[in-house]
Amino acid sequence: MPNREFPLLSLIFVVLAIAACAHNPADPAVTRSEAAATAAPTPPLNPEHPDDIIALGKRLSASRFAIFSVTQGKYTLFVGGVLNAEYETATAILRISSLDPAAAGIVCQYSSQGALFVDPKAASGKDAFVADCNRLARRLDDYLSR
Repeated sequence: MPNREFPLLSLIFVVLAIAACAHNPADPAVTRSEAAATAAPTPPLNPEHPDDIIALGKRLSASRFAIFSVTQGKYTLFVGGVLNAEYETATAILRISSLDPAAAGIVCQYSSQGALFVDPKAASGKDAFVADCNRLARRLDDYLSR
């Protein structure tokens, strides 16, 4: 009498071997290098474009270095000696303050639509204020891109 269990067991073994080979994960080092090679470089931030400022606020809230205050409902990010950034979740307002002693007192506030609020009382230095805010927004973007 022939043994009928042997072909069935060998078939099961072959199926399991194929399934195990098909589910081996790819080498993580190869996957990361391929992803880095195929990833398109991100375009630089244009602080004068409202969509870029809105995206910057969302990136700030998603940063692992930002601290969330439940009582105030905002994310805060401190970049030592350079800037302090806040993003309020309820109003979607982004504030960037300079910590540089040479540019002390510069506080840039962007609305939920990405527009920079310029104090009309300081209209004499409007262009310099906008340039400083653009510089701060780019520095925040550089920090978040790391």
